[in-house]
Amino acid sequence: MLSLFKTFFKRSFFALFCTQYLGSFNDNFFRTAMATFITYKITTISAGNKSVIVSLAVALFMLPYFLFSAMAGELADKFSKDKLIKATKILEVIIALLAGFGFFTTNVPLLLFVLFLMGTQSSFFGPAKYSILPDILDKKQLIAGNGLIEAGTYASILQGTIFGGIIITFNEMLLPGIILAVAVLGFFVSLFIPYQKPANAKLKVDKNFLRSTWKNMAFAKENHDIFLCILGISWFWMLGTALITQMPSLAHNILNGTPGLFTFLLTLFSCGIGLGSLLCQFLVKGEITSKYVPVSALLMTLFLVDLSFATSAYTPTLEMIDYKAFLSTFGGKRITLDLLGFAVCGGLYIVPLNAMLQFLASEKTRSRVIATNNIINSLFMVLGSGACALLLGLNWTIPAVFGVVAFVNALVAIYICLLLPHHIIRMLMTRI
Repeated sequence: MLSLFKTFFKRSFFALFCTQYLGSFNDNFFRTAMATFITYKITTISAGNKSVIVSLAVALFMLPYFLFSAMAGELADKFSKDKLIKATKILEVIIALLAGFGFFTTNVPLLLFVLFLMGTQSSFFGPAKYSILPDILDKKQLIAGNGLIEAGTYASILQGTIFGGIIITFNEMLLPGIILAVAVLGFFVSLFIPYQKPANAKLKVDKNFLRSTWKNMAFAKENHDIFLCILGISWFWMLGTALITQMPSLAHNILNGTPGLFTFLLTLFSCGIGLGSLLCQFLVKGEITSKYVPVSALLMTLFLVDLSFATSAYTPTLEMIDYKAFLSTFGGKRITLDLLGFAVCGGLYIVPLNAMLQFLASEKTRSRVIATNNIINSLFMVLGSGACALLLGLNWTIPAVFGVVAFVNALVAIYICLLLPHHIIRMLMTRI
């Protein structure tokens, strides 16, 4: 506990944490508010077209991660990371002003463009955010720092999502002011991130982002250990996306729950990730090790298997139920335990891999490695949601989809158990 407090209140880390937290909150606040605004407040667009627009919004936010992450990694390696972070926060303030104008004028194309710009801003912020951690933290604080960032990210995602829906139904005229205020506050706290020397000032930035993307992915594959970490991290994001995308349908169609039940499930998942991320520091005590990754992967599989059976066996009531009524049933308690257990194990799984990735990458290439990680993460997330959509399109049930995800994750977990103890850990020991 003391090590977490010391890491959290270290001035440079606290500034970075708040900068990240506010940025993530704003992204999800705007995305939820925009989707709700288009769905419920605009009457000039048909219901079918609204669904298409909302679906398109997800792709527009993710697209910049594919297009610009490689360039962002090169910039973060070439220039001072703290200056790059501050530049992205200035860009966020400008984007917030455009967002406000879009809401005031109910200009849907402009709001979609703003969403694309937000994704672009986030894609440039990401490599600098994670690659600066080893520069502002001691090696023994790296696990704690990653755990706090992970927990804070999921908390901000949850809060931004919830408040985005609440504010738009309460008074949409408040949206521009909130988005701008959060962006300005984010820029202000970023000023407290200390100066960092450029890691590789002689690096030549490739202006061709497609060529740069391919080059960086090939570069990451050259170091087998780093590439394994990237694949492990991306696999978790694919699993998380597969679960989160099914939660609205799970809550409404399978559990016959109210919107409050969906919020409860989302809160449960986010809090579980945060709890697992923080718990990681207590287990490893600052040691950069993968020893809990295999068992976490196996436990995630067990919780997924039981979630598939629990949701399949669940008998919904005739009337819609809230989270209190849901928790009063045996099936509700079982599903709650499965989701929470998966999320906690997910936090234990992802934090060590993030720390290992930062530790294994050299100072001169760390940002590009993390940029490559972001690209592959996005690719896996799109593949995961696409695979789930395909199965559902073939009339598979949600419990069956959970079962498929559990089966595939079991194969991956077995592979990790066979690989990690003999490969990455041994290599880490030689580095330490």
